[in-house]
Amino acid sequence: MTTGSTRLRRRPPRTKRIRIITRARLLIALMVIVVVAAILQVTPATRWVIAAGDIHRPGSLKDQLAAGPTDQEHWMVRVTVRERDQGNIELGQTMRIDVSAHPSTLEATVIYIAETIERPATGDGFFIVIGRVDHMTDAYLNHPPKQGATVDASIDTGRTTLLRRLLGF
Repeated sequence: MTTGSTRLRRRPPRTKRIRIITRARLLIALMVIVVVAAILQVTPATRWVIAAGDIHRPGSLKDQLAAGPTDQEHWMVRVTVRERDQGNIELGQTMRIDVSAHPSTLEATVIYIAETIERPATGDGFFIVIGRVDHMTDAYLNHPPKQGATVDASIDTGRTTLLRRLLGF
C-alpha cells in the first residue's frame, strides 16, 4: 500500500527541478534589475548645486544689482551658478553658506534668480542667484565678515532618486 501512494506523489526528476528553480531565480533577478533601474530614474540625481560668490552687508546690493532685491535688514549672498543648473534653482530653496575665514555655516533662502545668463569669452555661461541670510550665528554677530568676502554655497534643490531617499542619503 505504501508503494502505491508513493507512485501517485512522484517527484519530477532532479534535473527538471533544477531547471525550474534556475528559471525562477533568473526571473526574480530580472525583475529586481528592472525595479532598481526604474527607481534610479524616478527623479534627477542632482540634490545639491554648488556655487561660489560673495557676501554683502544689508542694503549694499541695491547699487550693484539694480534689478535685485533691496533688503535693508539682512545680509545677502550673491553667487554665480552654472548655466546647466538653471532648471534646478527655484525661489525659496535653502542655501548652506560657508564664508571664508569663519568657522560655522550660515543658512540663506534664495530670493532672486537673474533672468539673463552671462557668457564669458571662455568657459560655461552662468547666472546670478541671491540669497538672504535669515539668521546670523553668534560667531558672525561678534565678528561679522568683511564686505565681499568669498563664500561657497550649496543650494538644496530637494531632488534626489527614490533609492537615495529611501536609504536616507
